[in-house]
Amino acid sequence: MLQSSRRARTASLQLLRPFTQQTQRSQATLAYEEFAAAPAGATGTEVLDNPTTAVVIHGLLGQGRNWRTWSRRFVSAAATKTNSPWRVILVDQRCHGLSSQVAGFRPPHTLGASATDVAQLFRAAFDGRAPQMVIGHSLGGKVALEYLRQRACGLDLPRQMWVLDSNPGLLPKDTGDVALVMESISHLKGPMASRDAMMVRLEELGFSEGLRLWLGSNMVADKARGGLRWTFDLAGAQQMYNSYKELQYWDDMGSVPPGVTVNVVRAENSDRWTKRMQKQLQDAQAVASEGAGDTKGHLVVHTLPKSGHWVHVDNPDELLTMVLGTVEDAAR
Repeated sequence: MLQSSRRARTASLQLLRPFTQQTQRSQATLAYEEFAAAPAGATGTEVLDNPTTAVVIHGLLGQGRNWRTWSRRFVSAAATKTNSPWRVILVDQRCHGLSSQVAGFRPPHTLGASATDVAQLFRAAFDGRAPQMVIGHSLGGKVALEYLRQRACGLDLPRQMWVLDSNPGLLPKDTGDVALVMESISHLKGPMASRDAMMVRLEELGFSEGLRLWLGSNMVADKARGGLRWTFDLAGAQQMYNSYKELQYWDDMGSVPPGVTVNVVRAENSDRWTKRMQKQLQDAQAVASEGAGDTKGHLVVHTLPKSGHWVHVDNPDELLTMVLGTVEDAAR
């Protein structure tokens, strides 16, 4: 049973700590939520004593809370499996979620800046104690790879990295439904009267039910003007998307730093991977396997069955099983 009290003694303790305050900070830091869990018999204070930490980096036009349900399950299962405390940090990337309301995230809005934001958060809010596991979905997956390219911006490297349905290569042309989404919502000016009105408008624009529900989850009350507004800064998000398309990490994946395992998950039914891209991924794994060990890290490629791009929604159970297979290494 999961509880929210820090004083409770339970089989698995779970905490939620939203953080958005930026006062007394010399640099802007990302808004985030924190979930923590401990094995049976642990007290609330023991959960906070040097837990193994995972950070989840959401995708374009998303926010950390999109991953709440899956993360609650993951942190509880990880604590049980390793018999040790764990926590998960759900960040809102710059220009997204609550971080879009934080002053100080100056352009250019790039993957490099986003990776630095993650490191800055752990310096400012967690005394420089870096995450042992980094999980990134879609655009967030490339931010994770950039974080690794920057060698965690001087922090300790993660032991396990999960890149979820995020193509590491160049994307010179818009793929999937991203271009449609970005173009369409750019014409939806002003606050929406209601979520239902927004859903009707998006349906008129030809969006699938899944896309409508996803975008609907990224609207909040507009206190200044009434109605609803997007939780993201579209112009900033567009810059991030351009950076996502223009950077590639194939060479990085062939030379993973020692002590690090990069896990790339391709969703079986995803529209984000051409045959050529899948071949590039296989080739990168072959290069990475040469000499992997004490002087070189590992690249592992997974296929998530029965799933489209929204891996944590389409097949959360098998995704959970995959990631749990690496928690003991992360916690060592």
